[in-house]
Amino acid sequence: MWFLYRLAPGSAFYNVPIAVPFRGVIDKAAMQRTVQEFVARHEILRTTYNEPEPGSPVQVIGRMPAIEVPVSDLRGLDEQTREAEHQAAAQRLYEEPFDLERGPVLRARLIRLADRRAVLHLIVHHIAIDHWGIRSARREPRHSLRTGDAASTALPRCSICPPTGRGRRCRASGVGTFVTPSAPP
Repeated sequence: MWFLYRLAPGSAFYNVPIAVPFRGVIDKAAMQRTVQEFVARHEILRTTYNEPEPGSPVQVIGRMPAIEVPVSDLRGLDEQTREAEHQAAAQRLYEEPFDLERGPVLRARLIRLADRRAVLHLIVHHIAIDHWGIRSARREPRHSLRTGDAASTALPRCSICPPTGRGRRCRASGVGTFVTPSAPP
């Protein structure tokens, strides 16, 4: 993925769209906490990539980035216009490229369709997500909001590439050396 990103850094080809529908009372603050906790639970979503020496890419697990969850409120539109605007907003979010060197590798937007209906759109670069991750991205926000607990105790902490120390390889992503923020590359 890193090689392909370097060939076309402005491309959205490897962006993975995930739509998570919600019904019920939509609490924007709870949705923001839920997305932040999702990123906190998965180190790969806090990871950036660089290449300090040609041919030697590294992953750096960063501190928790601020992931904003802007809201598009389409409730006042007629059904046909609302659906067209929903699709257009999702497409714009999907087409925006990621900067893997600066991060984050996830974007989110909540689109309100009715008083008790919304869709959380998550866009993740493919370097940070696979089929299992897509399932988690659909399941975990619903679980946190259903239980009313976006705290880290709601679900166990997990990691695709556990911090194992400087110099270990991260086999899951195929990127070179793994480093933590406190360890120089």
